[in-house]
Amino acid sequence: MNVNQPFEAFNVPVTIVDPGPDGVRGNGDDGSIAAFNLDAAHLALTPLNVTMNVPNSDDDYYNWEVTGTKRMSNRWSLLAAYSWTKSSTTPAPTSANAFAPTRSCSRRTT
Repeated sequence: MNVNQPFEAFNVPVTIVDPGPDGVRGNGDDGSIAAFNLDAAHLALTPLNVTMNVPNSDDDYYNWEVTGTKRMSNRWSLLAAYSWTKSSTTPAPTSANAFAPTRSCSRRTT
């Protein structure tokens, strides 16, 4: 996170021209997108990046992998793998009502 460019400093409204699906500006399918730019007071500041943990977050990651190999004999061989991953994450809150732990589990075979 760049502490010299806080989210609150992006408060200057700007309009961005969208050239449309054909990628050519100045024809009938152009559109516009409303966005916010950094205010002048923060533009001149030197970037100051800080890495920190998200408060009240807890991450656990577990991975198990099993691989079996049959060497070439009788004109065939086999290489098989199975992987199981589990991640338990508490996301960073985006509002007072959005803080909720999530759990995900994925399995992959090759």
